[in-house]
Amino acid sequence: MKFVFKKLRYYSKTAKHFNKFLLLYGSLLLASFAWAQNKELMVSGQPILVGGKEGIGPLASIGISSTPLGFAHVYEGERPDIFVSSDRWYPGFHLYRYVKDSPSGVPVFSPPIEVDISELPELENYSLQDHAVAGYVFESSENEVIGIWVRHEEIVIARFDRDGLRFNVESRVSLSGLPRLPSAATATLGEEGQLTLFLSVRDDVSYKPTLVHHRNAAYRPFDGSGIWMGGIPKDAIYRTTFSFANHPESVNAEEILSHEAGGHFGINGMAVLENQGDPKLVFGTLLGGLHSLTDFMPEDGNATVTKTPVVDEEGISLRHPETWTNVIAYPSSDSSRMDFLASGEGGMYYYQRQPEKDLPERIAFRPMGDVQQASAELFGGTLVVPNVVDWNGDGNLDIVAGNSQGFFLFFENLASNKDPRFGPPQRLAAAGELVHIQGQYGSIQGPGEARWGYTCPNVYDWNGDGLHDILMNDVRGMHTVYLNVGTKTQPQVASEKPLYLNDLDMHGSWRTRPGIDTLDGRRVYITLNDDDQFHLYRQVDVYNLEDGGRLLLEDGSPIHANFLNAGGRGRTKFESVDWDGDGDFDLIVGTPRHGTVPVADESGLPWSKDKAGAAVLLLENKGTNQDPAFAYPKLMHHKGEPVHLGQHACSPAVAFFDEKPDLIVGTEYGRFIYYSRENITWE
Repeated sequence: MKFVFKKLRYYSKTAKHFNKFLLLYGSLLLASFAWAQNKELMVSGQPILVGGKEGIGPLASIGISSTPLGFAHVYEGERPDIFVSSDRWYPGFHLYRYVKDSPSGVPVFSPPIEVDISELPELENYSLQDHAVAGYVFESSENEVIGIWVRHEEIVIARFDRDGLRFNVESRVSLSGLPRLPSAATATLGEEGQLTLFLSVRDDVSYKPTLVHHRNAAYRPFDGSGIWMGGIPKDAIYRTTFSFANHPESVNAEEILSHEAGGHFGINGMAVLENQGDPKLVFGTLLGGLHSLTDFMPEDGNATVTKTPVVDEEGISLRHPETWTNVIAYPSSDSSRMDFLASGEGGMYYYQRQPEKDLPERIAFRPMGDVQQASAELFGGTLVVPNVVDWNGDGNLDIVAGNSQGFFLFFENLASNKDPRFGPPQRLAAAGELVHIQGQYGSIQGPGEARWGYTCPNVYDWNGDGLHDILMNDVRGMHTVYLNVGTKTQPQVASEKPLYLNDLDMHGSWRTRPGIDTLDGRRVYITLNDDDQFHLYRQVDVYNLEDGGRLLLEDGSPIHANFLNAGGRGRTKFESVDWDGDGDFDLIVGTPRHGTVPVADESGLPWSKDKAGAAVLLLENKGTNQDPAFAYPKLMHHKGEPVHLGQHACSPAVAFFDEKPDLIVGTEYGRFIYYSRENITWE
């Protein structure tokens, strides 16, 4: 594919080769059409692809989060292409080619094209999300693509080779004045060739309380008044200016926005937006804040500037729906204004510039929704938790999922159970309001996780009326139910209600997906108890549970989930199903990498398997539905190879596309991996 695009670029620039250009371009379109028609959307062991027209769906991050670094016309489309870096768990650097605009005006990009950064060990050995390297990519007036990467005491300047799809380092400039590693970078190139570089820098405030380690059982994040015992780190913004064409050997950066006035929990991305000679510096924070600076250019001297919120059309401060908010400028379709793209832990969004109306000191944008990608993998947001059910009553199995952003998502099966083709996600509402769970101060890991939701739903007919309800645990450690008050073909869920146990709100380890089943005519609810052990509860009525006791191994010992404590507990995802066909329920369990089922020490699974990653386990019920007793867990293998799925967690869902159950497993990076039953073994 790289070869084809290189040839397209060459022929399009050369008039005498115009016929060759048309021939090759037509061939590419025909090949793309044939690929779209014939590509299998579900291949065992691979991420599921988006079904429907052209396979267009939300542009997904390569890893858990992504960092857009800038735009440039690499493939000479009507709008520019974008450069995006990934994170430390899934390192990489990619170029996304602009394809077209969606009907709503949102840009659609190609699948990621890998960029060679072998000359930049700063990117190969470190992570932007670890704040070891801050980067920015831009296109000069001579149509050259320039990349700038900044470490603590050095600026690296590289030029992009379009033919080789690689950045070649041209020079390095010594940098002084930064107290610590930069978090994010952006720049603007003046008419006289002066490059002004802006850098965000963290203060030295420690976030976590330091009395004991944050994975210690004695860890206490809040005091007796419910006040956070750690610190609230903030980022300042620094600036340096130098001649780009004849840059000096060394430069000095000076603070222009103080830590006190800066971004809470970190400034993760910045962009300079030009608009009729009135530039503004827009930046995003860890918790989704969007802010702007005016009067920030060098001619204004070294006076400290202040920030104002970025607002919507009504003047209300915008809050990005994801954490780790990174922003880059992106020109409008008619090049009349500068909009911006924002990403973070999840997908990427498009914000369209709006007139300021009565707020001339502020900058206004309209959220336009997810940036799109052609030939996309089905994407449900970070730490996606799927369920495979016929949600809309048309006889075809759909996917309903939760994610770390705190949403409920519906992926409609546009075809059949024999040939499932899932459309892009639709967010679900409850009682007319979009479901968006937020941790606020409820996260056991503190206010730095106030914007995570970790919705872990199980879709099940909980009240026996033939409609699918939603039951879940989340970032708050709460267990709630959303009853379906619609119809089979038009589901509508009511607002969340707590589940109760012994007159108290049901509570336990956080971020667990409950396993739900009907045993001997009575519904049961399986999750982790306060001791982080597998536990069964029986339904009393739709809002109340009673204790059914701990689930045990054959030898009578309890089943533990993790060896870590505090925030390391929980995270386990349960699926109750008769996997072996003997008439009694078994448990399929998704774990984090540090899971140690069935013990609370490092000898359990999957941690003892060389710490290789999150895993799916089978616990076979060797007893009965009335008196269950489970065999020692076994690790899922696919085509004879052990399956490990990253760091944080994975979430299995049984899919009965025919008589035998397959598995669809949600990953930490938001994909749905399909595993056919015939390729699954347990060892």
